Amino acid sequence: MADFDHPRFEDFPEVTLAHPVVVQGVAMPAGSRGVIMAAWADGRACEVEFETPATSC
Repeated sequence: MADFDHPRFEDFPEVTLAHPVVVQGVAMPAGSRGVIMAAWADGRACEVEFETPATSC
């Protein structure tokens, strides 16, 4: 497997979406803030919990 040159995710830092995404039919606009609740695969994947989506970009 090739080296992973992106920052690795860690549990519990606050994050902000740089780009809009749609997850399970819910639109999350750029600027939405959340917290990484869990990181897996040596920090290559994570689960983010969002309180509410941002209302503007």
